[in-house]
Amino acid sequence: MIMIEIPIDLLPHILSFCDQMSLFRCSSVCRRWRDASRCVLIHDSLVLKINYFTNVSLGWQRLIQSPTRIFEWKYARHLTIILVKDLNNISCITANIVLLHLANEKGVNLQSLSIRSDAHALKFQPLYPKLVSGIASMRLTITHLDVDVQYELLYSMLRLVHTLSNLKVLCLSCSGVKRGEEVSLNGLSLPADLQKLHVRTLLIDAGPGPDMGAASFCDWLNSQTRGGKKLKYLSILDHNNLAISEALIRLSPTTLETLFMSFKGTCMGCRYIETASLTNLRYVIISTPSLPSRAKCITLFATTVYQTLRRIHSIYLQEIIFIIPLRALDYANVWVPLDRLFSADRFSTVQCITLAIPSDSWGGRTHESVISGARQQFTRCLATGRKLQVKSIQSGLDETWNPFEQDRNALVL
Repeated sequence: MIMIEIPIDLLPHILSFCDQMSLFRCSSVCRRWRDASRCVLIHDSLVLKINYFTNVSLGWQRLIQSPTRIFEWKYARHLTIILVKDLNNISCITANIVLLHLANEKGVNLQSLSIRSDAHALKFQPLYPKLVSGIASMRLTITHLDVDVQYELLYSMLRLVHTLSNLKVLCLSCSGVKRGEEVSLNGLSLPADLQKLHVRTLLIDAGPGPDMGAASFCDWLNSQTRGGKKLKYLSILDHNNLAISEALIRLSPTTLETLFMSFKGTCMGCRYIETASLTNLRYVIISTPSLPSRAKCITLFATTVYQTLRRIHSIYLQEIIFIIPLRALDYANVWVPLDRLFSADRFSTVQCITLAIPSDSWGGRTHESVISGARQQFTRCLATGRKLQVKSIQSGLDETWNPFEQDRNALVL
């Protein structure tokens, strides 16, 4: 990802200087600045930071309204809005100007919008009306919405969903809820045509009393099952709340094709997830690349996974993928129940078991030795004709992995 953060006012002068100098006289630094500047100005991704600093807001307005057409807005496809600290009226006006400019710019086809909050207890009320009016004219083109905010902003964020009539992918992450704190989500609904849903609930259990935030969020999810959703892909990230996880599964049990579940750190003590209703399931992905090397943790993880997978009765299941550290394969007895399960007749449709192992956990071992060790753990499965493959994935794909991060080059101003 290219991240270049410079004062907006300097950009025209940098470009002008580089253009006036010949390549023979221009230093290598200037050439890099020129090439980088020309490159980032046609990027398809924008990151807009909105805060209470007036000079930043005015700089954005000058950039947008500049007659020299420094930035080629027509290339913008992905916009990330980062809300930093409390907002003032100037910040809200600037945000609205940016969004309206994108909406009215000829040739702009904004496809995804990401909204994140860097601050707790952000005063969002001043911005919300501007934000809604700014994206209203882009509601037909935006198909992907990422929301990563504090829990108290969740209601306002979900209201945006109603303005996006063609939304296909929703990434929802909420954090910062405390015990006894409840945010009502009554009256909100997920789009009927939503195809992919990624949910992370980083709910903070602090203080005495019932976990009202998790309970209200779970109740809202349960109310969505009556809408006839058509989800095909569901990600349950950092699974640490059984009620929320099962409520997510009940959203669209007959159409769901891919289920991704990640376990954060040592949070493997959750009871199994009821998956019997997923009759159309084709792919299951279990991710816990930061699983501790202690035998107790690995055994507990394998038991939870076994109890979850053995309840699947889909006749379309094709592949089961584990994202685990290499050390998890060193415990032979742990994998025996799963090996027996995968070799059972009712799993005959499964064509492949895939082990995706982070590269930093290989410890110098060769691919051949890792495959040999993996085959010893799945002897029954291999005897029935199932395929077993081992893949190395990049280091850093740990429990912090999330679909909220857009894997694209972005211009940050």
